[in-house]
Amino acid sequence: MESVRIPLQGVKNIIRFNWHFYLLSVCMLITILLANIIFNSPYLILSRILFVLLAAAILLSTLTSYFVYDLSGLYKLQWLEKLGVKTNGWMVNIHSGFDETSIILEEKYPDAE
Repeated sequence: MESVRIPLQGVKNIIRFNWHFYLLSVCMLITILLANIIFNSPYLILSRILFVLLAAAILLSTLTSYFVYDLSGLYKLQWLEKLGVKTNGWMVNIHSGFDETSIILEEKYPDAE
């Protein structure tokens, strides 16, 4: 079993696990947009600023996830070599229930348990 990460896998996982936050954010954006179209309010500028800030927060959060999980090489585990991890013996992989690294560790350290 080879551990090949597909493009945008990190971002897809972030969105999949936090879909309710993304849905709520998109609903808020749509609500603000519709309110701007329907109502002529003295708070129009304020609501547009809120729209831009919310959209920017969503975009920046997603881009940060993309850089950290998809572009950084985090899942190549080359940083373990700098720590001097033994290539044999026992290893413990602690994760939060969504394990993307056990297979990679098994491939990288086939002599380890």
